[in-house]
Amino acid sequence: MDLTNMIPGGAGEEKTPQQQLSKEEYAAMKKQQREEVWAEVDAQAQAVFQNGDSLKGFLDFMAQCNTQKTPNLLLIYGQNPEATVVKSYDYWKKEHRSPKSGVCAISLTSLKRSSICLYGQYGI
Repeated sequence: MDLTNMIPGGAGEEKTPQQQLSKEEYAAMKKQQREEVWAEVDAQAQAVFQNGDSLKGFLDFMAQCNTQKTPNLLLIYGQNPEATVVKSYDYWKKEHRSPKSGVCAISLTSLKRSSICLYGQYGI
């Protein structure tokens, strides 16, 4: 699931100084983004708990994946079930490492601020 087209300046949108949103427009946009992300979390949870095999696959994924909140694990599993190390771009930079060639950003929730982080990378 690629959410870059849902944020200002994401894929398909040019950054221009005239695109200033009012406080109400910005709040409405963020609310819509949160609703879409949580809908994806709900859909993935329903898919995971559909039968024993899918639940076992998700639990195996949880066991090997680095520590994340359950909603983020559901989002990561839905985007790449083979992901093992999910860290922000800033984390990789601070550790003087970089993600494997060809990996792409994944979408996560930031539960503290109820926003979307599009800088997670998987693989090292």
